[in-house]
Amino acid sequence: MTFSSVFKRPWLSFFCGVGVLILIGLGSWQVKRLAWKNDLVARVEARVGGDEVWSFDQVVSEALNDPEYLPVTVEGVYLPGPGAHVFGTYDGAAGWYVFQAFQFLKTDLPDVFGGVVLINRGFVLDENRSEDGTYSLPKGVTQERGLVRKFRPAGVFSPAPDLQGGSFYARDRDALIEYFFKNAPDRDQITTLYIDSTINVSVENSPRGGTTRLEFNNRHLGYAITWYGLALGLMATYLFMLRKPKA
Repeated sequence: MTFSSVFKRPWLSFFCGVGVLILIGLGSWQVKRLAWKNDLVARVEARVGGDEVWSFDQVVSEALNDPEYLPVTVEGVYLPGPGAHVFGTYDGAAGWYVFQAFQFLKTDLPDVFGGVVLINRGFVLDENRSEDGTYSLPKGVTQERGLVRKFRPAGVFSPAPDLQGGSFYARDRDALIEYFFKNAPDRDQITTLYIDSTINVSVENSPRGGTTRLEFNNRHLGYAITWYGLALGLMATYLFMLRKPKA
């Protein structure tokens, strides 16, 4: 192959060059994702396995950029009424995560409507779902422990929530707030965080806590190697096609 042979096949050179750049870019993106995932895993392990326990007031008032998975305790009462069922899986089984509204006994958060937070009490199998959405609640003032989580908006292909039946297919804040606080004039002030309960981890036929996903797939290194390998293969194919034919 000579340098001039590149110009004899300009379109081949152009498309192969673009392809190699795209593949290298994808590989580099996966390297960045690998660093992000490693940081996430280390952060979650440090928070969940650490000794520090936050109050929910601390989490909200300090406006942390990334408050997820911080262990918190809250003291108050569960508001009566049916819970919201959010579809999901746990240990490969289909079922529902039960969300209920929790009223703080005392809070220094005047900007959070009524001192209320939504708590994911845990998972129930589909066959154990309460028909009317009610489950036994602790009587009187209780202390809840859990992990801070962020709501996630519904995806484009997520089924629409059933506000009458209390069935949801995404942990969508707006839909859940509409279900619990439809007539509250200042419901937009309710915090954008909720709590995954970490208690009642061994109960049956009622919401089982401690079901937060704490293991994350980390295949980004393999993906990066694949993209870089494809770039190398494309470059080798290109050079092979440009080589001078045998006499």
